[in-house]
Amino acid sequence: HDLYGLLLPEVEGMTTQSTPGGDRDFLDGVRKQNLNPVSLRRVKPVSLWSGIVSPNPSGEAIVKLALPQFNGTLRLMAVAFDGQRFGSAEGKTIVRDPLVLTPTFPRFVAPQDRFTIPVAVFNGTGQAGEFKLRLSSEGPVILESEPLVTLKLGAEEEKIAYFQLKAGQGMGKLRFRLQVEGNGEKCELEEELALRPPVAVTHEISSGSITQKEPLTFNIKDRWLPGTATYTLALSPFPTVELAGGLEYLLTYPHGCLEQTTSKLFPLLYFDQLLSAVEGGTFTGNADYYVTEGIEKIEAMQLRDGSFAYWPGGNNSNEWSSVYTAHFLVEARKAGYVVTDRVYNRMISYLKSTVRGRETARNRLQAKIYALYVLSLNGSPDLSTMAYWRRYAPENLSNDSRAHLAGAYFYTGDRLTAREILPTSFAVNIFPRESGGNFNSTLRSDAIILSVLADVDPHNPAVYQLVNRINKAAQGGRWGTTQENAFALMALGKLYKEKSDGTYRGEVYLGKEKIAEFDSTQDLILNDPRLAEGKIAVKLNGDGECYYYLKSSGLSTRTDLPEKNTGIQVTREFLDRQGNPLALNKIRQGDLIIARITVKPEQPGLENIGIIDLLPAGLEIENPRIESRESISWLTQESVRPDYMDVRDDRLILFFSLPKVRNYQFYYALRAVTCGEYILPSIKAECMYAPEISSFSSSGAIRVVRD
Repeated sequence: HDLYGLLLPEVEGMTTQSTPGGDRDFLDGVRKQNLNPVSLRRVKPVSLWSGIVSPNPSGEAIVKLALPQFNGTLRLMAVAFDGQRFGSAEGKTIVRDPLVLTPTFPRFVAPQDRFTIPVAVFNGTGQAGEFKLRLSSEGPVILESEPLVTLKLGAEEEKIAYFQLKAGQGMGKLRFRLQVEGNGEKCELEEELALRPPVAVTHEISSGSITQKEPLTFNIKDRWLPGTATYTLALSPFPTVELAGGLEYLLTYPHGCLEQTTSKLFPLLYFDQLLSAVEGGTFTGNADYYVTEGIEKIEAMQLRDGSFAYWPGGNNSNEWSSVYTAHFLVEARKAGYVVTDRVYNRMISYLKSTVRGRETARNRLQAKIYALYVLSLNGSPDLSTMAYWRRYAPENLSNDSRAHLAGAYFYTGDRLTAREILPTSFAVNIFPRESGGNFNSTLRSDAIILSVLADVDPHNPAVYQLVNRINKAAQGGRWGTTQENAFALMALGKLYKEKSDGTYRGEVYLGKEKIAEFDSTQDLILNDPRLAEGKIAVKLNGDGECYYYLKSSGLSTRTDLPEKNTGIQVTREFLDRQGNPLALNKIRQGDLIIARITVKPEQPGLENIGIIDLLPAGLEIENPRIESRESISWLTQESVRPDYMDVRDDRLILFFSLPKVRNYQFYYALRAVTCGEYILPSIKAECMYAPEISSFSSSGAIRVVRD
């Protein structure tokens, strides 16, 4: 928490929306959709400032401060000055109401969870008496026990009352008010609790074109939790709106490594007009805002040798990702964005050192040629190294590397050599999707080639073939990985700058009711809940072609996601302190629980495997990484170390590299805190760069009981 603005009102609080070098994504609102969508500030600090106080002749002053809801110890600090003399003093004071309420709420609940709230009442009035305790609530929650409890307490005695509640459907903040009175005293306490869905935000996206002869009709079946659904229909004369799904995928991808961050930013250099179609009320501003924020984050990730850390705060780099990021920064500076000279010059020095050497291993050579391309784009070509690889290694180069080498010559002004290196046609280069290394894939290879051809030789016979291959590979307006989406959007964006020929006027109907009009002179973007209220028809009059992008988003009403294992298997088990399987229907409150995550890939060499372990309410993470220790003597197998870990109140996010086909196990400790019956969400594993490799499993329910 930033306390300076609370302690000293003259000092403005922090307002920046990004934390350079940290794990907070600059697209904060979008990233939160992939975490807990309900944000609460559980810790509310007490920080009060009296202003300047003038003491009486005896040096004494009385200061009155209005305290918020608080019981505990406060530190009082005073600073005195007289001319050039200064002094300070501090002391502690206990703040306590005559009646003290101490409730224990879980950190979150899910729809239909049943949970017990214990409330301790302490009688500090100095005499015995009868006290009435009442609980009231706001939001989708049902109090299943009596709202009023009567307690008989002696002086300085404490007793606990229990309230039984059940969460309703939806999501948001549940608000509770506790009131106790007796012996002429009264005390009130307010608490908030997050009602969090046990599933992540999902999207249904489609795109295509409309003509007078082929209108668009659709009927969205609303399957989202109340209050979570959003709908967007974008209609545009520009073909690029069909690609909004790819940009949406990049911008809403939840993870923040170097490659993901760069992939979010790169297409925005070409696709500013798409932001309005993608935003749907979530984004504000234009591409300049997101690009500028992203450059700041990337600069904070630079290492001493000029490369860039793969994860925020890390020390390890990936060669392809560093060159890819350098490519973006060169293009961004050319587009007028500010990149600091210190970072930029160190980056160029890194590229120059990268292209040296004569390694011919495919991934190293591929990265070297890419670095040569970026250096030429920057106006500082390494002509001797370019000539060496042109002479000695053309047969060893993949088609996308040949395109990069041709592009390197093109940016030196040698168009003839550039076209000599390019063949007249490009056969499909079959690349199995790589989950690490250089992140190769067949589609990305095609996109790289098309991007270079758009600059070097836009009338090359291969252009039409490549465009068709890339468009046919898209599903719902996007492709499989962030690398594929970023390079495909860049390539097609260069070619799709002109709007379609012809003109049109159009209308949008809900049943027989006309809800919107549009024409070929501008875009129409509808963020309208009526899009889900029945049959929608979009009709054109004219000889033009209109392109549409339709998105329906929300939190699914289904909590029992079907289990599946494709290329990888992940499971989660709960064990007791002795290593025995835990009876999930009778977990004792206060017990230590060991969670064991087991991951088994079906092929070697998988990298960047993300695991999202959503927790049930009632359990809290106590130790996110445990090793063999005296208290857990049976834990002899070493827990695999994640490449990256993000610990949240309601979930644990891990990333692993899995070099061999075997079982990998990770252990962490939880504590059963709150009694109740809770949904146990699925654990999910997915390869970031090969999303078809994924697994869902281990859903169900748990029950925490008092000992």
